[in-house]
Amino acid sequence: MRVSLLIVALLTSYATALPGLGNQNTESNEFFGGRAVKMADHPFVPPTDTDSRSPCPALNALANHGFITHDGKAIDPDSLKQNLISVFGLERAYATGFVEAAWQVCGNFSSGKPAPTDLHEFAKHNKIEHDVSLAHADTAPGEKYAPVTTDQGLLQDLISRSADGQFLTMEDLSRVRVEREDAAPVPLSLSQQNTGRAASTLLLSRFGDNEKVPVSDVQTFLGESRIPDGYNGPKSSLGFVTSGVLIGKMAITMAGIRNSS
Repeated sequence: MRVSLLIVALLTSYATALPGLGNQNTESNEFFGGRAVKMADHPFVPPTDTDSRSPCPALNALANHGFITHDGKAIDPDSLKQNLISVFGLERAYATGFVEAAWQVCGNFSSGKPAPTDLHEFAKHNKIEHDVSLAHADTAPGEKYAPVTTDQGLLQDLISRSADGQFLTMEDLSRVRVEREDAAPVPLSLSQQNTGRAASTLLLSRFGDNEKVPVSDVQTFLGESRIPDGYNGPKSSLGFVTSGVLIGKMAITMAGIRNSS
C-alpha cells in the first residue's frame, strides 16, 4: 500500500471500530477552537496560466485565496499544514499526517527534511491523485500528471444528482461514486476507493452538516477551487475519528446501493 494512502486505511478502521461517533465531536479543538476565518482578508483571485495547481480543490483554494502563495510554487509544508488547520478545521494530527504522507510520495526533500514543493507535484498520477474523481477527468494513458482543471461535464452530472436542486446528500454522492467506480476500466484499489470517499466526505463535513451539502457550495468549491461565499470556518474540527466515521458511513451506503441494483 502506498504511504500516501495509509491515512485513509486508518480512517476506515476507526469507522469500523467506532460506529457510534458519527454525530459527536469527540476530538480536541486545541488547535482549531472554532475561530472564524477572516475571508475579507483573503479575496478570491483566479490562477494565471503560469500558476501551479493540483487536482485537489482544497489545496488550490488555499492558493487562490492567498492563504499560501498564490502562484502555488515552493509551498512550505508547515505553512500548508497550519492553513489546513486554521481554514478547514483539520485537527493538528490529521493535518500533519496528510502533509507528511503527501511529501513522502510527491514532495521535495532537502537534507532529509520536507522542503518547499510546487502544488503541481501533487498531480502525479496514482500517488495521492487517482482516476474516478467527482470533477476531474481521468489521467490519459502514459501521462505522468493528472488534469488539474475541473471537468465541467462531470461536475454538472454531479450537480444534477440533487433530488431537490438545493442539496447533495451522502446518498447522492455515494451513488455517483458507485457509478463511476463500477464504470472504471481499471478497478480502484481499496485505498484509492477510500481516498475518493475522503474527498466526498470533506465536502459534507466542511460545508455541510455531515449528511448533506448545498449544491451551490459544491459548484463553487469543485468548479472554481473557491471557498464559498459566507464561509467563515467549519463548525467543528475534523480528525481521524470523525473522518473515519464518515468514510465508513459512505462505504456502507455505497454497499447498499450496489446490493439493491
